[in-house]
Amino acid sequence: MADREIKRNDISSKASVKQAQNRVTPELKSNKAGPEWAWYVSSKEEVACFDVKISGEACKGVWDGKREHVTWRVPSNLSAKFELHHHFVMGKIIKADDNGA
Repeated sequence: MADREIKRNDISSKASVKQAQNRVTPELKSNKAGPEWAWYVSSKEEVACFDVKISGEACKGVWDGKREHVTWRVPSNLSAKFELHHHFVMGKIIKADDNGA
């Protein structure tokens, strides 16, 4: 019974990650895109938009087009530190460009 629950949760998690990653659309990226930026998105729907402070710099959270997920455009030089933030480590924020999911 526990194995079934683990499999079901794993499938559900992968589906929600894929759905969240699809929220960062090319239209959203088109404003300021390029290799000097990394994109992140909240893994689940959020009720409030929030910023993430990394090394004294605030990475501003911005709503997606449907106001369901929060997205962040992070300078590439801060992306490694951003991925050490507890929201990323715990899975609340995921990398939007990650194709391995």
